[in-house]
Order: sequence, then C-alpha cells, then structure tokens
Amino acid sequence: MVPVEYRILGPLRVSVAGLEADPGPRQLQLILALLLVRCGEPVSTGELVELLWPGCPPATARNVVHRHIGALRRLLQPELANRAPGRWVVRAGDGYRLNADEETLDLLRFRALARDAADARAHDPAAAAGRYAAALTLWRDWSAKGLESVSRLNPEFVSVDNELVGVALEAADLALRTGQWTVLLPQLRRAADRDPLDEGLQSRVLLCLAAAGRTAEALTRYRRVRDHLRDDLDVGPGPELVAAYRALRNPAAIATAAPPPPPRTAPRPAQLPPDLPPFTGRADELAALDRAAQGRTAMVAVAIDGMPGVGKSALALHWAHRRRDQFPDGQLYFNLRGFDEPGTMIPATEVLRQLLNALGVTDEQMPVGCPARAGLYRTLLQDRRLLVILDNVRSTAHVADLLPGSPGCMVLITSRRPLDGLAAQGARQIGLGLLGPGESRLYLTNRIGAVRANAEPAALAEIVRHCAGLPLALAVVSARITENPTFSLDSVAGELRSRRTSLEGFCPTDDRTDLRAVFSWSYEVIPPAAQRVFRLLSLHPDAEFPVAAAATAAQLPAHAAGRLCRELVGQRMLLEPSPARFAYHELMRAYALELATGEESEADRRDTAQRLSGLAA
Repeated sequence: MVPVEYRILGPLRVSVAGLEADPGPRQLQLILALLLVRCGEPVSTGELVELLWPGCPPATARNVVHRHIGALRRLLQPELANRAPGRWVVRAGDGYRLNADEETLDLLRFRALARDAADARAHDPAAAAGRYAAALTLWRDWSAKGLESVSRLNPEFVSVDNELVGVALEAADLALRTGQWTVLLPQLRRAADRDPLDEGLQSRVLLCLAAAGRTAEALTRYRRVRDHLRDDLDVGPGPELVAAYRALRNPAAIATAAPPPPPRTAPRPAQLPPDLPPFTGRADELAALDRAAQGRTAMVAVAIDGMPGVGKSALALHWAHRRRDQFPDGQLYFNLRGFDEPGTMIPATEVLRQLLNALGVTDEQMPVGCPARAGLYRTLLQDRRLLVILDNVRSTAHVADLLPGSPGCMVLITSRRPLDGLAAQGARQIGLGLLGPGESRLYLTNRIGAVRANAEPAALAEIVRHCAGLPLALAVVSARITENPTFSLDSVAGELRSRRTSLEGFCPTDDRTDLRAVFSWSYEVIPPAAQRVFRLLSLHPDAEFPVAAAATAAQLPAHAAGRLCRELVGQRMLLEPSPARFAYHELMRAYALELATGEESEADRRDTAQRLSGLAA
C-alpha cells in the first residue's frame, strides 16, 4: 500500500509515496482538514455540507461533497478506480471517517507527545521537557495560523491551533518549576511570537527568560507585547503580565510569580449529585469500571454511551459514590448539555471557568480563552487524585480540552453516541444496554415497595413489558404509582396498554423525565434525511426490517438508505440486532410514529404503509 503522510500543524500538506501532493481546491482542503481533525471519528455528510456552505447549502450540496470525497480518495490512492471505496477514507454512517495514526498524522503525534510529557512531569521533569519540546517542534511555519488559514470560521480548526498554546503553557510551567530552560526556551519563544496577545503565555515566557538569565531579552519582549496590546486592542497589560514585569526587576520574586504547583490546602471539590437509591443491576458495567480504576499509571478515561434514558448518568454517579474514597482530592461534575434542548450545549471555555472556580480560581484570576484555561486546569490537577465526571457530551471535540493529564485522575464521560475519537486515544468504552426483565421487575419493586409489587404480579409483568427495559420509562411509571397510592397496578398497566402506540403514559411535566422531550433532543441533531427515515420506518408492520425497507419507505437508493440507517444506529435511535437488519426500541418506535402522524400527510402515510406492507409480504 502506498504510504500517505498528513501535516496540519501549519499549512495543510499531503505526501503520497514520499512525494508532496496538491491537496486540491479550497473545498477539498476543508473536507480533508475536518476529516483529519476528527481522525478516527465519523464526520457526517451534513457536517461537511455545513462546513462548505455555512447556513446556505445549495440543492446539490450532498452530491458535491460525494464528488470531493471521490477526488480525495484518488488523491490518496492514485491507482484507485472510480467509485471504489479506498482504504484511507471510508464510509461511517451517513458520512466518512479518515484512517491515520501517529506515524502518518502530525496532530496525533503532537497529542501523544503532549500526553507523554504530562504523564512524566511528576517523576521525570527532564524527560517531560524533551517530550514537550518535541511536540512543539512539530508545528511548522509558525508565521501562518495553520488550519485557520484554511478556514478561520470553523471552531474545530481554531481549537486545533489553540492546542499549541495549551501545551506551551504546560511546558512553561514545567520550566518555571524545574529549571528546564535549555530544552524548552527556543520553542516557547516561537509559541509566544505566534500569539503576541496571549498574556498568559507571554507572562510565562518573560519569567522563563529572566530565570534563565536573559532579563534584557525579557524586558524587550514585555515592551513589544505592551505595544501590541495598545495598538491592536487599545488596552494596557493585564494583572498577570504586570506581575511578571515586576518580577523581572526582582529576580528573587520570579519563583513566586510563576504558577505554583497546587498546595495541599487547595479546595477539595465534592460536586457529585446525589446517588438516588436504590440502584438496580449493572453488575458487569460496575465491575468494568472497577477494573479501569485499578493500578492507574496514566490518566484513565471511560466513555459510557447508550440510547436516551438508558441510565448512563445514573451508572456513572452510582459508581462514583461507591468509589469516592479512591479519589481523596475530590470529585468534579459537569453536565455539558450536549443532548439537551437545542442551544443549551455549554462550550468548553465556560465549562473550564466553572471547573477552575471549583478548584479555587476566582473570576479575577481566570485566564482568558480556552487554551490558557485548559493549561491552568491541568496544572492544578497535576499530582492530584481526583475524579471528573463529564455528563451529556456531544462529541470528542466537546471534551478534548477538559481531560486532565495527571495519572492520579480518572474521567467518566457519558454520551448518547460512541466517542470513537476518544477510544482511538486510549479511552475505554462501555456500551450500556437495556435492563433485562428480572432487573426491570426488581427496579419497580424497589421503588414501589414489595407489598404492592407482590399483590399484582401479572400487572407488574405487563408494566415491565411496556417499559421495554428502559430505566427512564421504569422511573416515570414507578413515580406515577408511588405518587398515587390508590392506583392499582392493573389500572396503570391498562393505561399503558391503551396508549402503546404513543408516549402519553411516559410524559410527566418535567422535561428531564419526559420521554418525548428526551428523545426529541437526539432527533433534532440528526440530518433532515435521517429524520424522515426515522419517521417513516415506524409504519413498517414488522419488528425488524432490512435496509430495503428504509429505501422503500423514503424512496431512496439502497446505499443512501443504508447510510441513513447507520447514522440512526450511531445516534442510538435505531438498533441493529443483526448485520444490515434494523429495529426500534419499542418506545422509540412510539415516538417515531407520533412524529410520522404529526409531520407526514395522511396520504403519504397510507402510501408508505402500502409500500412497506408489499415489501414485508
């Protein structure tokens, strides 16, 4: 196979068989750049369309994307025949995934070196300094803004460029604490020259220069930065830069001006929400979390994924409460709202502000910008044994800046979709399934009491069937039963039976436990074509159906219907019980049927049902 190498730390470059290749027109470069930034993780066609035409795609947008993908495949494999799938860019749901590794992509090498450096800081500062220097050296042509030169509008590209600053801050803090000037100063100078308005980085470089005996150079740099701030932003130096400048005049103050390692009197956060008893089942998953926490020699990340309402957050919090003694420096918790109501997702910059507040950093001391905050966050967690729970995460990019580097720390992440990008970086994955009938009966019995449960076993079994193993449905029904002590279980079962094609029995007034609302937050983030397939397949008469059913329902080519079905599986809105055969969870089907009734005309529903019935026959 012809070797391929990608370089995105600086202007985008591609080499095939040792020869530099032309990455093509700007749209093709944009597609390649996003696939590289999300290397190993699927990028949907909808995301690529939005990247090329933000907010106003033409009718032919998806076809143009597919043509660019074909051109990209031939660029990477010149011998590839037309329409052949290729090795490097492969189908992934309703989109594509690019395959690369640390040997072929400089971004992955950079991240691996930065992780290794963070792991070595406590026990081998010299090795850590060497790895930081090697990582920073990978950034080429620092006068350019790297991926920002391809698109300054895309936050994922800007975030990659900002990673440089975060790692430079970590390296500067190491140099200030351990005196590793010789190895790190050349790269720190380059990083500071690239971002003259980043006061956190500039102040650290000033201190590093002074500590290395280069006070005159430090004073010259301070004046240059001061002038940039005045000319470009019409502001004066901030408190951090002023403190560094004052330290230049007093060498004895340099050590105290540098960011210190966290003192043992640092705040011990205890942010875990309550573990609401009684917790039921999940013995295998709890054991897997126990194994992940044992013998930590590097920071451990575990990503728990599953369909809406399956109990991901409950599992993470229950395990955290059971094992909180293993994390004597505290527990941090944050709900990122990645799959809550549209527009409520919390960006990493704000998450870091609140996490740093919990670690004792006041708003007056807060660095500006995500990279500087991420650097301080990792510095404060260095050498600490602390548990971090990042709940309701949208994507790998959503949490990239929130992962600590300390080997004493462990991170639990919950998401409705598999975070393949984190898995490629070494995170363990736990796919959370439904509760079995026995666990579901125990769940209800624990909440409504054994007396009521044992008095009507047949009704209890029917309620279990209607809840279909979904913990959120069981929670809603058990709450209704306990809040109405005069209701018989048979009456509740009858209510669910009469509404089995809708979610009316599972929709209390609180959106957090309203199944319709919870399902809608996943539905609203998928592409419109996938939404339509999701609605129409609810009209299929059988419990399972092949790809041909989706093609027939939506009147699409089989390959397009297959991509959309896989997109729905990836979003946990369809199941794939066997290869290329799909099904709904019972309650998800009820939600899809409600949508079909509300959004499709009666004639369209009738025609679709007839086509599907003919196919099933």
